[in-house]
Amino acid sequence: MKSMILTESDLSQKKKTELVELARSLKLKGYSKLKKDELVSLILSSAKKSAGVSSPPASQKEKTTKLIKESLDKTKTAPAPSSVQKHDQAVEEGILVEEIFIPHRYNETRITALVKDPEWVYTYWDIESNAVARLGLRDCRLAVRVYDVTDLSFDGGNAHYHFDIDVTVDSGSWFIKIPESNRNYCLEIGYFDSEGRFQTLARSNVVSVPRSGVSEVYDEKWMVVEELFHLSGGHGGRQIAGSFEIEQLLAERMKLALSSESLQSSWSLPTSGGR
Repeated sequence: MKSMILTESDLSQKKKTELVELARSLKLKGYSKLKKDELVSLILSSAKKSAGVSSPPASQKEKTTKLIKESLDKTKTAPAPSSVQKHDQAVEEGILVEEIFIPHRYNETRITALVKDPEWVYTYWDIESNAVARLGLRDCRLAVRVYDVTDLSFDGGNAHYHFDIDVTVDSGSWFIKIPESNRNYCLEIGYFDSEGRFQTLARSNVVSVPRSGVSEVYDEKWMVVEELFHLSGGHGGRQIAGSFEIEQLLAERMKLALSSESLQSSWSLPTSGGR
């Protein structure tokens, strides 16, 4: 079989990521910051050096092609790099971005409540694996108990009322329809024992569900200038053009009041000698 000869144009048609993998497999240095055409030149130059400069031109070309082809085959058949290898690669190429891994569960027994809107509360929970096995929770009736704790310091037994929602160990979250808005609620994840008693595993935070209708609290009613002028007796059967004229009339009334004899006497200072 005639061997396939890979030329510079063949390498140029490949993606830069493929060329980077090829340069890595050839254990080349300084490839991470090179452009695509520079990578092609570096790979060809390295392959020629590995083939040996003393070989005849045709033989040297065949060895160069063979080395490149073997390296390409390795990159195709090699297993996917591990997270450690990816990290080392990212560091070497100068493109490392810190990854934040968020686990699916923390293997802690806990429950959290969040308000969605005036009619729904969202809750999510996790139950420790040891507790599931020790208590046999997969065979028990597991439930989320919802307490109305409005205006209460909840101690687990003094709620206004409660209701239960059956769940499973693996469900992990639930949307709960709330019977009344404008109330405070607390949730517990637990199970029913053989005697039908509810056993609490974890208790959530208290959430305040907002009012679903229009608020009954009204702001103070503010008077406009026309109403204020009307209440001050300034209507007098006269047509008023607008707020600006009303303000002028009010200012004139104030000046007259300040200059009146009654106000002057009320503001006069006592004289000496009892006069």
